[in-house]
Amino acid sequence: REPKPPVGRLTDMLSLITAVALLVPAASPPATPPAGRLPHYQAAPLQGGPPVKLRAHAKGKPVMVHLWAAWCLPCLDELPELEPLAVRWQKKGLKVYSVALDADPTKPRRVAQEMDVPGVLLHDPTAEAHLTFGVDSVPATFIYDRRGALVWSTVQPVKPTDPSLRK
Repeated sequence: REPKPPVGRLTDMLSLITAVALLVPAASPPATPPAGRLPHYQAAPLQGGPPVKLRAHAKGKPVMVHLWAAWCLPCLDELPELEPLAVRWQKKGLKVYSVALDADPTKPRRVAQEMDVPGVLLHDPTAEAHLTFGVDSVPATFIYDRRGALVWSTVQPVKPTDPSLRK
């Protein structure tokens, strides 16, 4: 007859399993903002100033909205991969908006200075973008055509080798 493990060890083991399960990202379907259209969304520039209204600012151009945060390691790993893609697409007329969802703008400003964060840098301290774009995690990236229709999205880091990005 084997001795039963102490309740404390069993509780510790279950806590560890739960913590690991919460840290492992689940496979996520593509992010889909409400109605699949460029939402009515605005955020202030990261360096300060009046809010930028995406629809008005884009003025009939294709748009990429990239949601990220300075505390998000996958976001920081993604930025060097995303920057050359964004530069190439900007040359073809794509408007790029990188929205930092940090409460305090200090860290994302530092990241923006140290790394090439693409596009117009915006700051959303209340993370309103989570509700507006229908996501609950970062990084998240959305590409809209000239009419504002969603044509591509992901709630995972952007991979430059993704064949769907070559369109």
